[in-house]
Parts: sequence; structure tokens; C-alpha cells
Amino acid sequence: MTLVPAIILGPIAAGAGLFYLKPDQYRKCLVGAVTVAVCLGTLALVRLPAPAGVAGFPIEHHWVNLGMLLAEAGMACGNPSLWRSCWRRPD
Repeated sequence: MTLVPAIILGPIAAGAGLFYLKPDQYRKCLVGAVTVAVCLGTLALVRLPAPAGVAGFPIEHHWVNLGMLLAEAGMACGNPSLWRSCWRRPD
């Protein structure tokens, strides 16, 4: 199960790499690439089949992963300051 540690440690390693990148263009590319990688990793995690060895767990593993994905998407899209800055009229 290396997907979960990669989703967690990947952005931390990228943040450490930002200290060494001076041009903003390279930094934007790195942040964008890590964001896409984390999104794809989260989607891959949701698509994993449920483990057969979990006895007595009342909810299927797939639904837990899907719920967590929806919660993360809600947190990402529910930031009011982000929406205000995106829909602000230029002066």
C-alpha cells in the first residue's frame, strides 16, 4: 500500500523542493504537477477494490473512500475566499 504514503509525502517533498526553485514559472509548474498527481492518486485510491480481509466492518471500503473523496472536494471547493477572488470584477 504505497499509494497513501505517496499522496501524503509527495506534497511535502514538493514543498521542500520549492525552497530550491527560484523562478516563479518553475514553481508554478511544480505545484500544478503535484496537485494533478495528488488528485489522480486520490481517484486511484477510490477505485481500489475492497480488501477481503476486513471482517465485521459495516460499511464497504469503496463507500468510505468515495465519501472521503467527496469531503475533500467539498473542502477544496467550499472556500469562500477562493470563490470571491475568482468572481471579483476587475477595477
